[in-house]
Amino acid sequence: MHELEYDRIIYQIKSLNAEISILEEKESNGRVDLNYRLSEAYKLVEKSQREKFSNNFFPNAVSNDNPQNASLKSTENKDKEIIAKSAVKQRKSGWQKTIFKAVSKKTHPDVLVNFRKEDKDFYSDVYIKCKQYFNNKKDADLLVIANEVRVKPKKITEDHRSTLVHAVLEKTKKVGSLKNHSHVVWDGLTEDQKKIFLEKQN
Repeated sequence: MHELEYDRIIYQIKSLNAEISILEEKESNGRVDLNYRLSEAYKLVEKSQREKFSNNFFPNAVSNDNPQNASLKSTENKDKEIIAKSAVKQRKSGWQKTIFKAVSKKTHPDVLVNFRKEDKDFYSDVYIKCKQYFNNKKDADLLVIANEVRVKPKKITEDHRSTLVHAVLEKTKKVGSLKNHSHVVWDGLTEDQKKIFLEKQN
């Protein structure tokens, strides 16, 4: 894999990450706005129609107060912690460790003592993200964030190429999925379109 191709794919992933970030914000905004409007609309629905209204819009609604749900959530969180700790233990060698060390030499808090605040903030952010990607085995994102401080593998191998290409495919799928998400679509509607939709539900 040539360095120019490596740089091109790194840039492509950065662009996809930026697009995903924007779409995730739209999804969050759309979800909050739609849920609020549906809650307000629910108050105007006749009592005899409220169950039908709830089933149409909240078919999978689950109470957060359910002890069983709390237990499941707790177990899920513990599993995630175990997996994360296991990932850290397993990563004692390999190109990922080499990249992480190279980035740490440039961005570790101990190195940033005499840096200007803006630079310190930038490098601190890179260090935090790099550590997260390394621990969570997000190898493509690790390469992308390393590129922010001009760190690359000394020799770009097929493993690097396949890691990046796979990430492009996965992130492209995610962009497509987010674009079609109901909350993202809702966020893109005009105020009049939202009102017309809700009026039809009553």
